[in-house]
Amino acid sequence: MGQHEKTGPRKLPDILTHQEQKMLLAQPNPKAPTGLRNLCMLRVMLNAGLRLSEIIHLAPADLDVDAGELVVRRSTGEPGRTLWLGEEDREFIDRWQTIKPESEYLFCTLKGDILKDRYVREMVKRLGRKAGITKNIFPHTLRHTFAADLYAKTRDIRIVQKALGHVDLSTTMIYTFIIDDELESALSTFVKGRHFSDQEEEPVAEVSAQEQTTIAKAEKEMEVAQARKYAMHAMKCVCGDIIGRGMEKCSGCGRSIEEILEKLKRKFHRVNFGIQEAQDENEDSS
Repeated sequence: MGQHEKTGPRKLPDILTHQEQKMLLAQPNPKAPTGLRNLCMLRVMLNAGLRLSEIIHLAPADLDVDAGELVVRRSTGEPGRTLWLGEEDREFIDRWQTIKPESEYLFCTLKGDILKDRYVREMVKRLGRKAGITKNIFPHTLRHTFAADLYAKTRDIRIVQKALGHVDLSTTMIYTFIIDDELESALSTFVKGRHFSDQEEEPVAEVSAQEQTTIAKAEKEMEVAQARKYAMHAMKCVCGDIIGRGMEKCSGCGRSIEEILEKLKRKFHRVNFGIQEAQDENEDSS
């Protein structure tokens, strides 16, 4: 036997599904001052990944509501990291700021005092039970949920590390395991639901000539729409080749994208991608 100790399976933190997040956010009553404040706090923890200590120590000056820029300070008071809130989050916070008492804290009691961390923990648990969520959730569960969702969206663990304010990347790596577990579960369910049989084949429905014409027209419209989408993100180099997002250099002349942009001072031509030809055809047929 080897010298290494046996370790059990790694315990992954609980996260909320998108449906559970919606259910949780539906619980506070935004018409009541404390309900509006608590809703704002839940949204910031879910959508910016703040720690409990960070959320209760936020100052009004830490948030630029118009720009959505949120500065999360270190315990020393120095700026630690900058995050951004969505428009809906900012609208709720703006409503709270119009009714909140004068205080050095953004989310304070109705007397202007700092919120107790125990109150926030109990509030999250109470609203979770009210929403019918069976998981045992804490404020940090919302931070875990934010991190897992961000990694699932970006697949860039460095971005997650920066958003969470982790010094050590190994601390952030836990969220890759969460997403991998979800993928494994999803694929297992998918495969179990697929039943292949040589004897049983579904009959192939015949498609009429009119249906084929309709399908072809729809596919053409989709191609034109896709071309419009890509045309917004691509340009033509002076050498004639296409350059766009995600490229490091022009495949035609070999210049770097930065060099081309600097040399031409951002005077590029939009790429047509056949849209004009499609429009001409539509005009001829009308």
